[in-house]
Amino acid sequence: MSQEILDEIIENTFRSTAIEELVNEYSEKVFLVWDDKWKIEEILRKLTKETLKFKIVWLENQLILQERQFKDLLNQVQTWIWWTNLNTRTVEHVNNYFCEMLGINKEDIIGNPIEIFSEYIIQTEENLERFENWRKIFKESGWVIPYELQFKTKTWEEKWFLLSSTHDKDKNIESFTTADITPLKKLIEALKEIDKIKENTIYVMNHDIKQPLTCALGFASILYDKICWVGKNVSEDNFKLYFLKLKESIEAAAELTVDYLDILKMELGEYKLKPWRIELLSFLNEMIDITSKKWKISNIPWDLEIIINNDIKCLKRIFINLFKNAFEAWLFLNINIDDDNEFVSITMHNDWYINKELLITLFKEKVKSTKPNWCWLWTYSVGLACKTIGWEIRIVESTKENWTIIEIKIPKILKNNQEKNWLH
Repeated sequence: MSQEILDEIIENTFRSTAIEELVNEYSEKVFLVWDDKWKIEEILRKLTKETLKFKIVWLENQLILQERQFKDLLNQVQTWIWWTNLNTRTVEHVNNYFCEMLGINKEDIIGNPIEIFSEYIIQTEENLERFENWRKIFKESGWVIPYELQFKTKTWEEKWFLLSSTHDKDKNIESFTTADITPLKKLIEALKEIDKIKENTIYVMNHDIKQPLTCALGFASILYDKICWVGKNVSEDNFKLYFLKLKESIEAAAELTVDYLDILKMELGEYKLKPWRIELLSFLNEMIDITSKKWKISNIPWDLEIIINNDIKCLKRIFINLFKNAFEAWLFLNINIDDDNEFVSITMHNDWYINKELLITLFKEKVKSTKPNWCWLWTYSVGLACKTIGWEIRIVESTKENWTIIEIKIPKILKNNQEKNWLH
């Protein structure tokens, strides 16, 4: 008797007390492989309830283990989904684990046009339309165009993946890559429903490269609650619009940077494909132009005075709670806040050491590390927030004796020439 038929009989036996009925129900299947019906009944009667329970528990555990393995494998091998030939547009290589997750055969894909994947991963007319638009833009421009793809698997209720693609004309191939952005989608939806982030914590959905961006957005948002902007000869309406413009730029930059870092992480993998670079400075300037035209506020003066609330203890508590809750490793964060004539200086001292090779590129957009210490993530998240909203940041020192100390300087006066320095 085949193992598949026996397993099916075992599972159904556990749900029913009439063994004879089950044998009759499966007799047509069984007799194809075994003629002795009484032997089947004898085997079934010897299977005790405890044995059946053990079998079912084992199967359930195997499913749970398989689900975990799928997740682990996806995280490890999601460098690419498939390669296609630029001339013939047919699939040449395909990711085994991606096929396994979707329940499709690798042999059915290789050698066929790229469109064959659509029936497996596109589930709605809306997704199909977006996918076709994405593919059209890619085909015409050759640039990496991020596309958010939603689909379900046998065990996952809902997943969102970021799909991107790159040309390699030297090899005559195009590569399609993916990254799981489900936690990010959930976080973005949650942030839309919250008027302001709570003072004492920030809810981080996962511990990945996206996490510093989440922390940076929360960092900037919380500080805005404690800073009062006073404009000279600026009407209340213009003041509100200026604030809105700056706030929208921060949020848009954060979301766009998340996409960039995901693509960067994928495409700096085994195949060394050149990643698409998002120029955040250009993006922010574009945001300014768009919001200015939308709200007709192009003449808003930039000579605004900033007043920091005098509640230094409260501000310090916000910093500490924000970073301690965002990263489990930051248990020894010390913060000092000083107020002078031109700047409010915030000094952070963390008992982690940043390696020298990371210091060179730490405050640039292109950051990656496989080092076991996470202090670079902490510093990078603070740096991103500060650059986005026009503050100065520097590493005072990072040695094994004094660990890492960074200083943030918040200017009390924002002048016209500081606008271009949002992202140094």
